[in-house]
Amino acid sequence: MRHIANIHRWPTCVGDNNRGNRSSWAPLLLCLLASSFAAPAYAQTSEDSAAPENDIVVTATKRSERLIEVPVAISVIDSAAMASQNLVTIKDYVARVPGLSTLDQGNGLVQVAIRGITTGGLSNSTVGVTIDDIPVGGSTGLTYGAVLVPELDPAIIQRVEVLKGPQGTLYGASSLGGLLRYVTLQPSLDGLSGRASLGGTTVAHGEQGFSGRATLNVPLSSDSAILVNGFFRRDPGYVDDASRGLANINRQDVYGGRAAFRWNPTNALSVKLAAIVQDVDGDGTAQIDADANLTPVVPYNQTRLPRTGPYHRQVRLYSAQVDLDLKFATLTSLTGYNYSKFRSIDDTDIANRIIATLSTGDPGVAATTYFSVNTKKFVQELRLTSPTGSRFEWLVGGFYTRETSDPLYNLVAVRPATGAVVADDIFVDKYPLTYREIAGFANATYHFTNRFDLQLGGRYGQNKQSYHETIDGPLFGGYDVRTRSSEDVFTYSVSPRFRINRSMTLYARVATGYRPGGPNTALTPTTPEEFGSDRTTNYEVGFKGEFLSGKLYVEGSAFRVDWKDIQLQQTDPVTLFAYYDNAGGARSQGFELSATYNAARGLALAANVANTDAKLTQPAPLIAGSPTAGTRLPFSAPWTASFSADQEVRLGGDVKGSLGATLAYQDKRRGLFQSYGQATYPAFTTLDLRASVSTSGWTLSAFASNVFDKAVAIAGDVRTPGSSRFQAILNRPRTLGVQVEKRF
Repeated sequence: MRHIANIHRWPTCVGDNNRGNRSSWAPLLLCLLASSFAAPAYAQTSEDSAAPENDIVVTATKRSERLIEVPVAISVIDSAAMASQNLVTIKDYVARVPGLSTLDQGNGLVQVAIRGITTGGLSNSTVGVTIDDIPVGGSTGLTYGAVLVPELDPAIIQRVEVLKGPQGTLYGASSLGGLLRYVTLQPSLDGLSGRASLGGTTVAHGEQGFSGRATLNVPLSSDSAILVNGFFRRDPGYVDDASRGLANINRQDVYGGRAAFRWNPTNALSVKLAAIVQDVDGDGTAQIDADANLTPVVPYNQTRLPRTGPYHRQVRLYSAQVDLDLKFATLTSLTGYNYSKFRSIDDTDIANRIIATLSTGDPGVAATTYFSVNTKKFVQELRLTSPTGSRFEWLVGGFYTRETSDPLYNLVAVRPATGAVVADDIFVDKYPLTYREIAGFANATYHFTNRFDLQLGGRYGQNKQSYHETIDGPLFGGYDVRTRSSEDVFTYSVSPRFRINRSMTLYARVATGYRPGGPNTALTPTTPEEFGSDRTTNYEVGFKGEFLSGKLYVEGSAFRVDWKDIQLQQTDPVTLFAYYDNAGGARSQGFELSATYNAARGLALAANVANTDAKLTQPAPLIAGSPTAGTRLPFSAPWTASFSADQEVRLGGDVKGSLGATLAYQDKRRGLFQSYGQATYPAFTTLDLRASVSTSGWTLSAFASNVFDKAVAIAGDVRTPGSSRFQAILNRPRTLGVQVEKRF
């Protein structure tokens, strides 16, 4: 991405914090609770607490395996719990997943990191995202894949799997920190079934919201079925703009659905077709005016130019999976076409008013920007998988993807009082790009005994990219640059595993991941023509086990991730053009511990605690703020912990109820690297409550999140580089809600 005289293509807000008083008892108490119950990497909730942990089957290794036996640290979140507790965005359930962190920019953009592996900003994502194993979103920083992470509504998914550590062998590019896997609901041949729900919410300092979801599964014959679902959700707003007389401008509407078809013409052949549609319409941003400490100037209020703030996000995914049993192996063909779109109108007046004035000759104009990016991605994967249960198990496959993106940045001069356009196209930056990758991968497991096996994996890939940038306008017209890049990358994994018994697994793992390099966005005598990939190597030992006749499940891991040749956005000191280069290194190390305990008489307890020490190991003098070795990486919390308790009770006949609570703690975090340094976001503790009553297929549930209405900056920074004006994003205020659901 290229900036002229520090012109930024988006609002800079991405950090957060307010140096509030830190509660010293919370982390200690939660750590003690987590230690007392041991602790699981499984994000348990009331909806799934009754199921034994080892009954959970995941497909993270592209085989169906019991979670307790997979030699990877994985957290699983059930969609039923997400819907009933209003866990509808990643930031809602981040505290329940050890090692997961997010940076929500409040304007439709969200960034995800696992185990602290991120430098923030608009570089490419360090976390891969798949929907039914199909990679979605852009593969490079210029496609804004890092901040356009899809957040699927619970209506269309079965569960979310969070894989910790690099997953480059099976999942390829951009999973050097980990992987976010959405697993969708599948059609069933067992019979007609469905469910429908209606819900309502109200948020403190704001307005009311509502939601509706419906799912219908229809067998078409003895060997085919179709499943359709749809949803609509209004997330209520709570931020005002008093200067424009607007209230609750950060509301957003989320709507869409999914259709899936399954056909099993023979025992050896299975065909699955699916289409996903999801749109997000936001009226305005959640960014509020703040001081340098990220303390709100006026609580829940912002000041923006008229007509700025709206955004629109769109996700489309069309997929086909064919599985053919060849006796000696199963042949799987996975085909996907993903289309994503983002549009926004942003207030960038502070940084760009001078350009608007010089371009129009009118000193009374202000500046807004229109930004858009469309990414089209085709994916094809073929793999052969040997049957499970033999001494030697293997998987071999090939992968191909091609994507095109067309980012567009348009600076517009407007009247500050009305937002009326005075002059369009005063700085038009277009930079279409293409990305193509082809790869081969293999994974093999040899069982030396019934208890001990060794898993080896490798992946070799090549990517080629092209980039074409043009800039037009009264002051900067005539810029036209074309560049290309090509790169070969190899990743590997080694995982010895020892089954102490059927209910206990001990494993170790060494695995690598990478993020693609690419052509540079500024070509000058002092900038490189292209930049290379950066790599991570993860060293990990872990344990998963059951105790007390399966009532207590414990999972823990200790890890160290070495990150080298980090991709960093830098600025040429002569031209002030921004470009990418590889520099420095970082290290993340720590542990994750979690447990669930299904006690007698319907009581379920769950706890987790994670420690992440993610820091630069070398100075980075050419990036903003010149961070030194030992500087903490952005938005990773040193400590996170949560504890939940759910009690199920019989109320008579077939009526049953439940009560539950979750206490979650997040340590203070640091913001993005900026010229003035890094913002600090405060530690905070939240309490969520829930209750439900169910009978004869009907369930009435209620929830209260952030019960004590704790207002904390979870993101924030300067409005634009060089500005003395700051903006912050607060966590969602206290939210109350109810939902009624009918299943048949």
